[in-house]
Amino acid sequence: MLLEITATKNLERRSGAQALNYLSASDLELALILNFGEKPEFKRLVLTNDRKHRPQPLKTPRKSVEIGGPEDPWRSVATAVRG
Repeated sequence: MLLEITATKNLERRSGAQALNYLSASDLELALILNFGEKPEFKRLVLTNDRKHRPQPLKTPRKSVEIGGPEDPWRSVATAVRG
């Protein structure tokens, strides 16, 4: 559970957006935002793990390429710039 504590006049939308970003970047699913401003408020946010977009790992390892070597994709650009 993520717990965000604030002390602002009102519960702000950016607190909810920030909590959702934290939830989407982690394995956590529940966030509570507690505001101890003029009027105490709270907000409960849920983002289940099955709704999160997680990139799949690469199936084949990346090939290392020597800079300036024959397989360097930028070699032709560097050659054209040098003239």
